[in-house]
Formats: sequence, C-alpha cells, structure tokens
Amino acid sequence: MNFQYWLNLRTRGDSASADLVGHVETFGLKHTLLAGADYRRLISSTPRQQTDWGNPSTLDALNPDHPGTPFVPDPTMDSFFDGKNLEAGQYIQDQVELPHDVFITLGARRQRYGTDYGSVYPNLGIVGSSARKESKTTPRYGIVWRTRPWLSLYGSYTESFGASSGEIYPGTPMPPTNAKQYEGGLKAEFLGGKVHATVAYFDLTKTNIAKLDPDPTHLPAYRWSVPIGEVRSKGVEFDLQGELLPGWNTILTYANTDARINKDATATWQEGDRMDGVPRNMASFWMTYAFRGDTWQGLKLGVGASWRDKTYLSRPSAADTQKSLTPGYSLVNAMASYGFKSGSRRWTAQINVDNLFDKKYWSWADNSWSPEMAFISYGSPRSVTASLKVEF
Repeated sequence: MNFQYWLNLRTRGDSASADLVGHVETFGLKHTLLAGADYRRLISSTPRQQTDWGNPSTLDALNPDHPGTPFVPDPTMDSFFDGKNLEAGQYIQDQVELPHDVFITLGARRQRYGTDYGSVYPNLGIVGSSARKESKTTPRYGIVWRTRPWLSLYGSYTESFGASSGEIYPGTPMPPTNAKQYEGGLKAEFLGGKVHATVAYFDLTKTNIAKLDPDPTHLPAYRWSVPIGEVRSKGVEFDLQGELLPGWNTILTYANTDARINKDATATWQEGDRMDGVPRNMASFWMTYAFRGDTWQGLKLGVGASWRDKTYLSRPSAADTQKSLTPGYSLVNAMASYGFKSGSRRWTAQINVDNLFDKKYWSWADNSWSPEMAFISYGSPRSVTASLKVEF
C-alpha cells in the first residue's frame, strides 16, 4: 500500500500563565517563594481525503516522485477527526539558601488534563468518541552547591504527568503518561562570566508512550494506538554558550542518549531494544559575529550546523534480526541582520535561511504497523524567512 493524504488541519490554541515571586527570611535562612498557575487549550479539526497508489516497491523512499500521477481522492477512504485537549496546573516552590553557598529547592505541582476525541469513517460505518479526565500531584527536588564563584555542582529529581495522545481500539483514550527524571552535573563560568558551560547526566523513565497499533484487523488502519509500558532514556548532555571573542557569540551542544524499551505489555516490541526515532548522538553549532565600528555598526552575520545520528525503526523485518536503520543527516543554516535607530525607535531587519543546501532527509519514520512497511515524513526543504522588528 502507498497512500497519499490531503489534510485540512484547523487548530486553535489558547494559553495563559501567572507567577507570583516573594522573598522572605526565617531563622536566618533566605527563601525565594514561587507560586503560579497555567492553562492551555488546543482544539483541532481534521477532514482527510485519501487515495491509494498501490505497491510502494516501485518508489525510491528518498525520492518518492510520482510523475504524471494527479491526486484523485477516493471517497470511500474519507475520514473526519475532531479533538480537544485541556491542561491546567498550579504549582508552588521554595528555594532556600543555606550556609556555605548551598541552595535547595522543594516544589510540587497539581496537574489536571482532559481529552475529548471524535471521529467519523463513513465507509466503515464508524462514528466514535472518547473522553478522559485525570489529575495528579507531582514533586520536584533540587540541590545546588556553589563550590567556587565560577563552579557549581547540582542534582535534581522531578516527576511529571500528562495526557498521552491517541486512542486504543475500539475507542478507549490512552492512559496518562508519567515520567521520573534524575539529573546531576556541573555548571561553570569562564572569561568573567561571558561564557557558560554545563555538563549533565540524566536518567528519565516514561510510561504509556503512544505507538501505532500493529494489529491489521483493527480498522481503520493507522487510526489506533497502543501504549508502550515503559521507556528509559539515560545519557550525557553538554552545552557551551557565550562570547568567546569580542563580537563572536557561540552556542555548542552535544547529547548522547541511550533510549530503550523497559516494559511492553503488548509483546510487540522487544524489551531491551532501542527506542525508535531517538538518535544515539546529536550535536549542533551556531556562531554569530556582530560588526563593530562606524562603517558596519549594526550588521550581524551567523552560520550554524546540526547533526543527527541514525535512528532505529520500531520493528525488525522477518529477514532482519537487527532493527532497520533510518539514515542520519546534517543541516546548515545561516542568518543576516541589520539593526539601526530612527528617532526613538529601534529597527531590526533580518533574513534566516534554513536548510541552506536543500538537504533531503527523513525527519521521522515508523514501521509499527508492519515490519515491511514504514511511514516516512520528510524534513522541510530550504526556506528563507525575512522579518522586520521595531521597538518603541
């Protein structure tokens, strides 16, 4: 099967947040108190038309052109989907300054969410809807020790809770996802605070991650999801940013992530296998130069590159005991801006070029539904964005 879709996705989102910060002192200890709330709503409507181009074996996955093949929708494959997601939370936090430059953080968050989905498949005679509401309180703890004015050691533990998108056949909402994360590392400052560097180790365990339902008898195909019981990601992150030389600003990041499936009640994925779509290595680099002096004052030029390692597909094919790989890729971006004053206003004209060399790459791939067939999303081609900003 080789499908082409036409989607008319309509979304509307609303969000709001409010924070209140206070400083008090008790028994000689300084407290920074934080209390706040946030709210987020997303409403979507997706009519979809679809056609089947038949056997995909004649296509080049990296260049899937269909010369002379117009899109002619098949009315028997039409579908309609509406969804509403609501999230709201309240949180409190206390950061306490102890002797010897030690800081501890204690916090909690009350999270609530609600989902409401509706779908119609006229040809299959399916009209379905599902709704779910959940709430939970999660903690947060942290400690920072500033051993030197330029060096700090830290550790933290955080839990989170929220909705997991998708529905389980024949219309049950996905259970909520829970996460627990441990993190520790060091933060340093150099060149009088102009450059900041962080090295961190993290260990994140997350439950109920939605994947495509692999059962071909659960129709319509690709509509339903199943939850992976538990996925654990651990690894090291590094980032450096700041002004290395006058006018030269740099951002450098690197992450090494080992993401594996710990538990799977569906027996579809092998426990201990790598999680699909998560590269083992990722890196990025960005540098800008701001010209100084009367001639070029206000001009800034920048160039950057990002690299993403190969990733795994969800399920091995019958002839491949090892998981199939999706290729890694690297992208180059560039920018130029010019800032100037006119009267009391500050103007900035800027041009950004993403994917400068028009690299063709896979941004996402999934073969959960069938080991022999993958769903592939292609990354954005070269794009140019121009903007003009004015500050009063």
